Amino acid sequence: MHSFISNTDTATAFNNLVGTIPEEIVALPLLENLNVFANSITGGLPTSLGTLTRLIFLDVERNLLSGPLIANSLVPLQKLQALRLSRNEFTGSIPTIIGKWVDLEQFWISNNRVVGTIPTEIGNLKKLKTSFLYDNSLEGNIPSQMGALTEMSILRLDGNILEGRVPEEFFQMTNLEDLRLDGNFLSGTISTHIGRLTGLGDLRLSENLFTGNIPNQLAEVSNLKNLILFQNYLNSTIPNIFGSYSQMEHLDVSMNFLTGAIPTSIFALPAVKFVYLSNNSFIGPIPSNFQDPPGLRDLYLDGNFLSGTIPEVQPGRLQELNEALFNYNLFQGSVPQSFCNLRLDAVLDDLFTDCGGEIPEVQCEFPDCCNRCFSGERPPRRAKRTREMLR
Repeated sequence: MHSFISNTDTATAFNNLVGTIPEEIVALPLLENLNVFANSITGGLPTSLGTLTRLIFLDVERNLLSGPLIANSLVPLQKLQALRLSRNEFTGSIPTIIGKWVDLEQFWISNNRVVGTIPTEIGNLKKLKTSFLYDNSLEGNIPSQMGALTEMSILRLDGNILEGRVPEEFFQMTNLEDLRLDGNFLSGTISTHIGRLTGLGDLRLSENLFTGNIPNQLAEVSNLKNLILFQNYLNSTIPNIFGSYSQMEHLDVSMNFLTGAIPTSIFALPAVKFVYLSNNSFIGPIPSNFQDPPGLRDLYLDGNFLSGTIPEVQPGRLQELNEALFNYNLFQGSVPQSFCNLRLDAVLDDLFTDCGGEIPEVQCEFPDCCNRCFSGERPPRRAKRTREMLR
């Protein structure tokens, strides 16, 4: 490995470094910043690293490092403000000693092989602003002590095996801007206290076991750009929460058990680009204002019980539409020529309807207009992830 050249700061990211971090790093007692991001360094973190008690910033992300995530030898590094260990091959659990690093603002350990539970001592890190724990095998409950992390702006726990209900104390983190809990086994209902997180721009709760309603209090989270709730067991109607969402671009509530009519307020969202309502139990016609969003790119209505006809597209509308899925519904009649024109104009890549079989439910020219024709029974819902699939 190349030798370090500064006693206070090393910036050797993106340098094709190989080999290990040498124990001789002990010869840099004044070192405050160590950055070897995105190299090919192997081995573990040297035990002598713990002697560098002035270390504030440690970034070893995107290497081939292995061994325990945080060894006891690192306990003396209590001035650390940034600990970035993501995208390596570290193993073991998050030790309780993490609670001693009270100055920590960045705790990044994603994309490793970390197991075990999130220790309650994480609640001691009152200065923590960003925490990336995603894509590991963390299990158990989310500790209620995380509610004390009121400076947190980005929290990612997605892609683990966490279970149980989200504790109510969790919603005391009112500075959150991005919250991702997707891809776990969290259960219960979505708390009405979600409305406290008024700064959220990105909320992803998909691929869990949430049941019940989409809470009305989400209307108070008016800065949302992404609301991703797909593949849960939500079984209510969609409440009228969209009136204050001036920035929302991505709405995904597909693969739930949602019922009732599709709210017209969804298509009053001025910035919306992606609307995924697939595989629910929505009824009634397509809202008449579905073509109002000027930037709409994806419209997935497949796998519901929608009825009536597919509406005409008014001149100049849906000029950004790339995919429109209407299949596995109860539509009748013919696809309007105005929709086909979007295909002919090379705007619309995918137009799917129930135009297959001996007696098609919907008439549509194939392949010039509709490029996929479906018939027969709708496919079964996609199976939920299991622990066995994740291990």
